[in-house]
Amino acid sequence: PEYIFFIKYEFWFNYMQEAYKRNIPFYYVSAIFRKNQWFFTFCGVWFRKQLSKATYFFTQNETSKQLLNSIHINQCGVYGDTRFDTVAAFTKQSDTIVERFSANQPVLIAGSTWYEDEKIISSVVPQTEFKWIIVPHEIDEKHLKQIRDLFSAFGCMFYTEITSDKDIANCKVLVIDKIGILRTIYHYAFIAYIGGGFGKGIHNTLEAATYGLPVIFGPNYKRFQEACDLINLQSAFSIQNTNDLENILHKLIHDKLFYLKASENAQTYINTQKGASQKIYSFVFED
Repeated sequence: PEYIFFIKYEFWFNYMQEAYKRNIPFYYVSAIFRKNQWFFTFCGVWFRKQLSKATYFFTQNETSKQLLNSIHINQCGVYGDTRFDTVAAFTKQSDTIVERFSANQPVLIAGSTWYEDEKIISSVVPQTEFKWIIVPHEIDEKHLKQIRDLFSAFGCMFYTEITSDKDIANCKVLVIDKIGILRTIYHYAFIAYIGGGFGKGIHNTLEAATYGLPVIFGPNYKRFQEACDLINLQSAFSIQNTNDLENILHKLIHDKLFYLKASENAQTYINTQKGASQKIYSFVFED
């Protein structure tokens, strides 16, 4: 290859060494670093040496740039996250089943959920007047059975089982047991819940935020710059338990100004963060 691009924190050290030996320029795009990583510890001499071989780091934020500078890596600059360009380019797509299910009623989409998320959501569903779409991260048989057990009492249907309008007439919860359509249906929602926050970390918040949706997620989000930014903008809200979820839903539903501000801030945030891809392209291929 003439150029190699690694994304975020894909540190393939053998690959990096081989590229360096062959004088192939390699770059890190949307790079993000944290102080507790090996590179910045007493034991991280070897790891720092590998990083220093990179041609350039396009970091997401100033903190990452400063961390690199602190270990004498100066071939870096703040360029932002290219994912903003990806989500901003989304175009709305129609989905017949989701349209029939929503039928112009308010819908909350819970995307990339795990069982811990679903347990909390199932405790809140009976108290809500809107409809829910659950899009589990895993759709294996065991997990789908767990979901059916949690939500069957509320009128629950699975996406692949629906054959007619009658099937979803009295359905309050629609479960998407199909891969690959989550990002195309967020525009049907008025609020999004993002799964993973009670496990290793939340999933993609930007796919929802690009439609101006306030987003809710569990406590494990601090490794993700965009989630922290959305929290600071009061466009995202972290919960610890069922009570927290009930409270923030009540606030978003009954305080229209609060909701509109959260929605507006989310969309503005996406729009103002665009442009990293073009800047990186210009740096590598045009300068």
